[in-house]
Amino acid sequence: SSYILISIIVVLLASIVTVRITKPLGVLSDATRKVGDGDLSVRVDMRTGNEFDDLITSFNAMVDELQRRREESERLERERAWREMAKQIAHEIKNPLTPIKLNLQLLNKSWDVGDENFEKRLKTISKSIIEQIDALAETANSFSNFAKLTEGAPEKIVINELLKSCITLFEQEQYIKFVSNLPLQPIVIFADRDKMLRLFNNIIKNAIQAIPFQTEGTITVSLELHNSMALVSI
Repeated sequence: SSYILISIIVVLLASIVTVRITKPLGVLSDATRKVGDGDLSVRVDMRTGNEFDDLITSFNAMVDELQRRREESERLERERAWREMAKQIAHEIKNPLTPIKLNLQLLNKSWDVGDENFEKRLKTISKSIIEQIDALAETANSFSNFAKLTEGAPEKIVINELLKSCITLFEQEQYIKFVSNLPLQPIVIFADRDKMLRLFNNIIKNAIQAIPFQTEGTITVSLELHNSMALVSI
C-alpha cells in the first residue's frame, strides 16, 4: 500500500534522474574523452530542457574554439615552413651566381686579349656553368613541389667530376687558391646529383667566406676511398 506507493515514486524519481542527469553526463563524458584523444569534430547534439543545456552549449563552443585555434596553428606552421623553404631556395640560388658571373667575365677578358687558352677555358667553364644552371633549375622546380627537396633522385655519380665542376666554378675568386687532390681513378657514388652539387657549393662558399676579406687563402679539396666509402675533405 503506502510502502508500495513510496517504492514506485522512488523508482520514478530514479528514472527521471537517470534521464535528466546520468545520460547527459555520460554523453558529455564520452565527448570529452574523444576531444582529449584529438578528435575536434565531436559535437554534442542533445537537449535536456534543464541546466545541462547551458553546459552542452558551452562544451560545443569550447570545441569550436579549439578547432579554430588548431586550424590557425596549422596555417601559421605552413607559412613558417614556406618562409624557411623560400630562404633556403634563395640561399641555394645565390651561392653559384657570383662565381658564374666571375667566370663569364674571365671568358670575356680572355677573348678580348686573344688568350691562346681561350678554347680550353671556354670548354671547362661552360661545362661547369651548364651543370650549375641545371642544378639551379632543379632547385627552382623543387620550390613548386615541397616533397622533391626531401625525396631526391639518386643516381650513379662520378664524384671526381662533380668536385672538379665545383672547383672550376669558384677558382676565379680573387685572393683564393684552390688545391685539388683528386684521384685519376673514377670514384662512383649513388646519390642525388643536384643535392650533392648544392652541398659542395655551400661548403666551398663557406670556406671562402671564412677567409678574411682581401686576404690570400688556400682551399684544398681532397677525395679518397676509405673502407669502400668516398671521403671528401675540404
